[in-house]
Amino acid sequence: MSSVSKRRAAIAALLVAALDSDSSSSSSSDDENWVRFAGENLDALLGVPERQPRTSGFMDVVRAYSDSEFRTHFLMSRATTVSLTRQFYQSGHYLENTGHGGCPQKSPEEHILSFLWYAVNNSCIREVARRFDTSESTLHRNMDKVLCFLCSLSPRLIAFPSDLDLLAGEFQKVAGFPGVVGSMGGTHVNVRCPAHRQRPVSTDRELSLAVQAVSDPWLRFLDVFVGPPGEKRNMALLSLSPLGQRLESFDHRYHLLTDLVYPPREYLVPPYGEKPSDDPETLAKQEFDALHGVTHAVVDDALALVKQRFRQLSRLEFFTLEKMSDFVLACCVLHNFLVDADDVQLDPVEESAGMENGEEEGEVEGCDLAANEEEALLEELGELKRLALRKLVVGA
Repeated sequence: MSSVSKRRAAIAALLVAALDSDSSSSSSSDDENWVRFAGENLDALLGVPERQPRTSGFMDVVRAYSDSEFRTHFLMSRATTVSLTRQFYQSGHYLENTGHGGCPQKSPEEHILSFLWYAVNNSCIREVARRFDTSESTLHRNMDKVLCFLCSLSPRLIAFPSDLDLLAGEFQKVAGFPGVVGSMGGTHVNVRCPAHRQRPVSTDRELSLAVQAVSDPWLRFLDVFVGPPGEKRNMALLSLSPLGQRLESFDHRYHLLTDLVYPPREYLVPPYGEKPSDDPETLAKQEFDALHGVTHAVVDDALALVKQRFRQLSRLEFFTLEKMSDFVLACCVLHNFLVDADDVQLDPVEESAGMENGEEEGEVEGCDLAANEEEALLEELGELKRLALRKLVVGA
């Protein structure tokens, strides 16, 4: 029997007992008896809920963890977490409470650790609040502070370097592709339907956010954009992002390697996706695609590591679209923070993040944008750029 049912049964029993005991009394004493009875059993009558149990002293347990135990639970080293906590404390997003009364304010360390526990363990808010001995409302406020702090780091931590020639040289070391300054791909993050939005009824698939990302050879994100729910990952999404506007004025020497959901452009180089054949040109295209795949794989590996580390990304339960997008961005910021600290490696990546949620190699749905002369010209220029690269890389 649930606690609510037990309270209802107790109230019913008390009422019956009160009526039975007063049945022989005079009517003049009925009111006095009932007032006395209600006062003695006020908690049961009002159904005052029992205090939810919390974990006491969990921070002491965390501080007693060995370095390996700490990494097991938080999926990063203690030293990296200390550095992150120090920056959070100094950022201004953590403001010490100088007021009086109430529970003591949670420390910067508790802010960061509770956020990380939520992000990496796929725990619900209630479980994290109990574990860190706080109320759910306080935990929400503390997590919002950390979320704002991490998003404020994105302009510095997620950005293209100033020296693109150096970046292109590092990419060329991978498989010989010249002029590459980023590998662009993406994934989807399943979400609940945001508040004040009607869930689409035309599909049985999970509602998701499309994430567009660009990575360097060291699995570090150079650009991240989170699209609206239900948006496909394609040129339409790219055009919504700030990167899409920047690419139109990109130096013609540079380009991004992409997968097949993008059409060729002077600044975008997808693979050919040719089917096996003995035709010499087809063989050359297949060799091009093989080398292209080796170089392009870094963005899929980076996204897979993010999802592997931050398990909350399996499905976001926030109520607002803004908080969903901010949480995805915050996880990517943390990923770059770990890359910079040389603290990124987890277990070997088992699958490509870009192939989730129905995205298959060779899928080009939504990318037929050559409906007018301008788009056809852009695609033709992209084909010429890809042909020139093919001759440089494979000689045919």
